Amino acid sequence: MIPLKKQLANIKKQHSSGNVKLANGKDMKQIMKEEGQRLYDLIKEEIDNYYNSYSPSIYIRSYRLKEALRVDTVQQEGNKLTIRVYFDSGLSVHSSIFNDDDVGDAAILINYGWKVKSDKVPDYPRLKYYEGDGFLNRAINRFNSINLYGLKVHVHSEWDGQIVEDYER
Repeated sequence: MIPLKKQLANIKKQHSSGNVKLANGKDMKQIMKEEGQRLYDLIKEEIDNYYNSYSPSIYIRSYRLKEALRVDTVQQEGNKLTIRVYFDSGLSVHSSIFNDDDVGDAAILINYGWKVKSDKVPDYPRLKYYEGDGFLNRAINRFNSINLYGLKVHVHSEWDGQIVEDYER
């Protein structure tokens, strides 16, 4: 018997429509939808872990980051099936607490961290600077630890025309 990972790799190459049923009765589109939802759920759990790690004392948390997380439908891109899990920028981008003209994407800031350059901002952790929580990497690590189908996760983070991170694992 062909190991499941190898079988799926062959099916992806030979049958780009994703309609071939596997031994478990599911086709690749169903699997992609389920696995996209699983990654979505893991990211939500890691955001909850971040929220539970501390209580802010200088601002009121909006919880919009968790609400901004979305999962798309399965798409055909060439000979690959993809499903996108992403943050809706209408909810994740917000004004700075110091200046309404400055905006930031909470998903990027909380995951990767920040440092405010202004001397007018008090030197408090998570206010003037933050090393980043890494919630996205933790969720992907958890996803890959039980990746029965050998699926690849492609991470692309961009802010203000600059690529913050772009990798696949």
